[in-house]
Amino acid sequence: MSTATRTVNASTSVAAIGDRYPARPVPDDWPATRQPTEQVLELWAAVSPRRQTPRSHNFRRRGLRLLLEWLQEQPGDNWQQRWLASGADAAGERWADGLACWLQRQGKYSRTRLETMTSALIILVGADVIRPSLSWLFTGGKKRKVARNMIWSRDAAGFDRVNRFCRQDSGSPTTRVSTSCSASQ
Repeated sequence: MSTATRTVNASTSVAAIGDRYPARPVPDDWPATRQPTEQVLELWAAVSPRRQTPRSHNFRRRGLRLLLEWLQEQPGDNWQQRWLASGADAAGERWADGLACWLQRQGKYSRTRLETMTSALIILVGADVIRPSLSWLFTGGKKRKVARNMIWSRDAAGFDRVNRFCRQDSGSPTTRVSTSCSASQ
């Protein structure tokens, strides 16, 4: 069988799987995304990545307050709707440009402040306050290693079980995807 034939067969089988198991709708509202600002600010200690120094922990805490201020200025009834309305999700790896412009308009721009804000996004994702799209996770979230940090803040034991399962079945497509995703982190 030629490479072209294998590619067509793989594409056909992916399409068939997509028909049989259609993608779930992506909600823009759930309880965690409706939390008031003060409640979200209280979450930072619980969902901050566990493998960090006290300095980076405080860095994210300061950035979270700025990030929430920025999101509050976006249209929407909850944090997720504001995230989507900001254009950050659609901007992919250029998502922080909007933050930088906002800081400049506020007269607060510095590279350090921008870094604190982008670093704090891990907290909002880990607390399920916002849910970036999968495409954003593989572009904009890649630099911040958001997917890896979600593992630590959401369900480390569950992701460990999935990882062990994937390693046991070296021929599964999941293993190849898991390996390539791990390598990109």
